[in-house]
Amino acid sequence: MFVGRETELNALEELYAKNGYTTMVVYGRRRVGKTALLKEFANGKRCVFFTAVQRNMKANIARFLAAIPAEHRPMTVNPGFEDLLGAVGRMADGGRTVLIIDEFPYLAQTDPSITSRFQAYIGDELEAKDIMIIVCGSSMAAMLNGVLSSKSPLFGRRTSQLKVEPMDYAQSALLLDGFDNDQKFRIYSMVGGIPMYLRMFDSSKSLDENVTELFLRPQGYMRQEPSMLLQMEMRDPAVYSDILSALANGRGRLSEIATYADVESSTASIKLSELMFLGLVDKVTPFGEKPGKKTRYVLGDNLLRFHYAFIDDTDVPYTEEEVQTFLRYIDGGIRTYLGRTFEGVCRRYCRRRRGCLKVGTWWGTGPGSKVTEEIDIVGSEMPDGSGWLLFAECKYRTRPMGTDELETLVRRSSYVDCKERRYALFSASGFEDELRERAEDEGVTLVTLDDLYSGGFRGGPPSESTN
Repeated sequence: MFVGRETELNALEELYAKNGYTTMVVYGRRRVGKTALLKEFANGKRCVFFTAVQRNMKANIARFLAAIPAEHRPMTVNPGFEDLLGAVGRMADGGRTVLIIDEFPYLAQTDPSITSRFQAYIGDELEAKDIMIIVCGSSMAAMLNGVLSSKSPLFGRRTSQLKVEPMDYAQSALLLDGFDNDQKFRIYSMVGGIPMYLRMFDSSKSLDENVTELFLRPQGYMRQEPSMLLQMEMRDPAVYSDILSALANGRGRLSEIATYADVESSTASIKLSELMFLGLVDKVTPFGEKPGKKTRYVLGDNLLRFHYAFIDDTDVPYTEEEVQTFLRYIDGGIRTYLGRTFEGVCRRYCRRRRGCLKVGTWWGTGPGSKVTEEIDIVGSEMPDGSGWLLFAECKYRTRPMGTDELETLVRRSSYVDCKERRYALFSASGFEDELRERAEDEGVTLVTLDDLYSGGFRGGPPSESTN
């Protein structure tokens, strides 16, 4: 059953509703759900849906021909690529028609001239038709360096592009029926918002059983998926793997990453830029400051974070005793790992539910202090960081949050200049009664794990200015 992706479907439908020639380039990382999205969009429409494969052009021509309704296929004995495009163009003479070419980079690899020939045929024939063309591919590097590159012949023919991002925690939950909210959060922490990965979890089994089958067994899909992802996108995956391992093990500065990966800083900088290009790594700077010495790099993909934190460079556990030992090993470090994911989920909540157009974190020192302190979330009502600021603390732990966390948050927030301060506390294990009473009196928003998934919140209304 197809769920979510309302924003992406609306973007496709808006382009479909326009008359005449339109072209959209759809891209996104491996397994993010691009093909499922396009099939949902194509349902009920006059459409030719052709998926290229890593084979020769003859095989791809045969697949393209088979995708065209029999009554519209060309009469040519051995049709070429342009003959098939012409058949689709004639379909469009009878009404709005959609042509979807999925895995386009495979086609371009088979015949490097295809991109320019496609562009030429669009200009000569298809721009005059009532046709919507969608070009899609799973290799982010191939799509961004090829189809979407300014040097690509197709670059000037596109009328729009759509990047399909991983689902956020709330959308991911739609694919995890049968799990409670804490389990949904833990699964999201392990694989992120990739629909195919999420669907692999079986609610009839315990979470430990799912982890064992997917991550620990030698045949487990998730055990090899990170290396498959890097091999698909990178020419030298081993170097990138070392850099990702550095990030997963707490190295955030460029010099630290280079030392850990045993590469020059200049090399590490280039590789990090490429990983950010693919959406696997993020660069963060304290809220309100410009990039500089405080800038850090962090892993932005949950599957890679989990893999490099617990699975990478470990032997496959074969016996049941070894499996149980491995599960205890994961359990020993999971709280810290989940805490970082919890902060990310809470930031997303602030964007979705608390009206923050800009959300980040802050770290630095207070007046006269040399001790670095951190505020988990700083959110602003304006994209430039102006207006009121929301300060929040996030805790994923077994005991309820108390008033000491609020007092610490208020103190640290004084280090950040703003016109108006608002406060929120996020706790996976709830709040002590004293904190609830104080939050009600002072207008502090309290958010539990269940609230994150329901969209609600506890506590008083947003606080007034404290300046």
